Amino acid sequence: MISTPVGDFPLRASQGVGIIAPIESHKYKKFVIETLRYYKDNHDIFKEKCRDIQNAARQLDWQNVIAIGSS
Repeated sequence: MISTPVGDFPLRASQGVGIIAPIESHKYKKFVIETLRYYKDNHDIFKEKCRDIQNAARQLDWQNVIAIGSS
């Protein structure tokens, strides 16, 4: 996931669940194009990033959040 640093996204990105892009529209567009191109051209790095984000997202799964909070 690529998003701007608004809401709780900076926290989630710091937990490994995404990539923070600049908030300014012209910088955002350039950043996203370059990032997507980079991952398109680097399949192994893309797959690794996807796995990392999926693993980080599992920690935010409601089941895991409830289990952690109730211990």
